[in-house]
Amino acid sequence: MTQNVAFARSCRTHDGRIRIAPRGKAAIPVGNNRGVRLIFAFAICGLVLISGPALAQSGSGQTPKPGVAKPTPSPEQAKLKQAETGYQAARRRHVAQPKDKKVTQTYVRATVTYGNVVMFSPALPPKAKYPKALALYREALQLDPTNKTALNNKKVIEDIYRSMNRPIPKG
Repeated sequence: MTQNVAFARSCRTHDGRIRIAPRGKAAIPVGNNRGVRLIFAFAICGLVLISGPALAQSGSGQTPKPGVAKPTPSPEQAKLKQAETGYQAARRRHVAQPKDKKVTQTYVRATVTYGNVVMFSPALPPKAKYPKALALYREALQLDPTNKTALNNKKVIEDIYRSMNRPIPKG
């Protein structure tokens, strides 16, 4: 059988045989995957060497060096941060003007929105998001006991805790 060498890749296997791979495929030795393991090890070492200085520097409070990219937050983390910022701004306005009904409605809306973002965020683990969302819904219900979204989502979270036979978080 003849193979066109220009269109095939070949390599030696652990027992000395030559393996020919079709065009577009990698010729990986069958049996002993020592070559694959070595490539994988070099790839991991390369990642550590490349990302190591950036990771070490990101938490040190130093200014980043030119050419080293600053890690960007995921879209979910950015959404959480935006909702939290809106909630905090509405809360500050409500504390400054507690008798203004429009400010109170805005605060309730921002609190429920932040609770929804926290509750449905894949960026947070369930142990963190459900108690926080429940506290936000309770906060909104203190000011507006008829808010349907807060009532429904509060009930959902409480039902989740009941289904797991766990105590419902207080506060």
